[in-house]
Amino acid sequence: MRLLKVDWTPRLLAHTAVLAAVIVATNMLTSVFSFSVGPLNLRIGDALLMLVYYSGPWAIYAFIIGGTVSNLLGSPLGLIDVIWGGVGLSLIGGYLSLRAPNAVTSALAWALTTGIGVAGMLTLMLGLPFWALAVPITLSNAVVLLIIGIPLCRTLVHRVLWVPIRRDR
Repeated sequence: MRLLKVDWTPRLLAHTAVLAAVIVATNMLTSVFSFSVGPLNLRIGDALLMLVYYSGPWAIYAFIIGGTVSNLLGSPLGLIDVIWGGVGLSLIGGYLSLRAPNAVTSALAWALTTGIGVAGMLTLMLGLPFWALAVPITLSNAVVLLIIGIPLCRTLVHRVLWVPIRRDR
């Protein structure tokens, strides 16, 4: 897949490692300190998913590493969550994000991928009702990505990470 190809430099490797560590840290913190508003569970760490849209495919690899380590350390569902949650959803959501024509579409692609993917896994593993999970997970992610993720990640890419914003963004 040419879309996921990265021309690795020492700088991008360092960015990937740091982002993976930040993902693990935010996942560990947000598992304890997430904000619930009615049925919505706002995981602030998910705002970082927009880095893929703004900076390119290298960030997908950071999410794969960070999500895998986070799920190894803290998931009660074990190996299935490591493989599906850490690798599968990162690849699917990242691919859709890279193909998105604009930031809003990218955010909605991530929200749908996470909502459907997590709800599907919990339905298959625990027998929980799919739609009762998919709707609030998707809405929660959409809120975080649209309100926090887009402005945060655009600023991070441009002012903090000093990686060029993708030419088409």
